[in-house]
Amino acid sequence: MLEVHIFDMESDLYGKHMTVGFSEQVRGDMVFSNATDLARQIKDDVRHARQALGTHAET
Repeated sequence: MLEVHIFDMESDLYGKHMTVGFSEQVRGDMVFSNATDLARQIKDDVRHARQALGTHAET
């Protein structure tokens, strides 16, 4: 499965078609015991992806 996050975009893309290019895997599958741990991991994933893509991190 591939999950895609589009940074810094506020548009509604439901029903739209797009092409996605794979750059690198951020991490493998993980199981989280609660929403707080999931949110923390997503934040780390975003930081990693922005660094890999060379984009500026949001503060």
